[in-house]
Amino acid sequence: MNDVKKHWFYKLCVKQCIKDFVWIILGILFGIIGVWLIATGGGVFSILLFVGLAAAMIIMGADAVFVKLPNVKKTIEAMDPYEYENLGDTAPQCMHKTFYLTKGYLCTPVDYAMIPYKDITGMNVRQHLYKGQNKGGYLDLDLNGGAEKKTLHVSDRRFVENSGRLLELIEQGKNASIGG
Repeated sequence: MNDVKKHWFYKLCVKQCIKDFVWIILGILFGIIGVWLIATGGGVFSILLFVGLAAAMIIMGADAVFVKLPNVKKTIEAMDPYEYENLGDTAPQCMHKTFYLTKGYLCTPVDYAMIPYKDITGMNVRQHLYKGQNKGGYLDLDLNGGAEKKTLHVSDRRFVENSGRLLELIEQGKNASIGG
């Protein structure tokens, strides 16, 4: 069995999970405000807003804590020794504040994802604009012959214009995993 708790990717996912846990705390606070508004006869719109936001925040945080992180743990534990070795003993250099490229996987702790290069069939880069301002980008991945798609969010504002090297490295990893 693989030593998950000491693995660099699992540790990065735990750090991300701690950040995502903040959503639960904020959700509870918004829920308390919603209950207070109900008790004091606040407006219906305000009550619905705070209760709705509370539910959404708690669901987002709970998804990270109870679904995504345990799935990463199960995935690493279930890897055969060769796959585990392809993740490496230490974290590789981070690209665009999001991506870690190992021998066999594209890893993104923000999305709790370890994507084998061999499963990537297509890639597309899109810009993330909000109110006309550049907020980063998205890497859209086609997986397993079009049956599955994965969108990875990137907060690096220079991602779109500097994504060429990342795409090149992913392609190299894909060719090495298919050819090797």
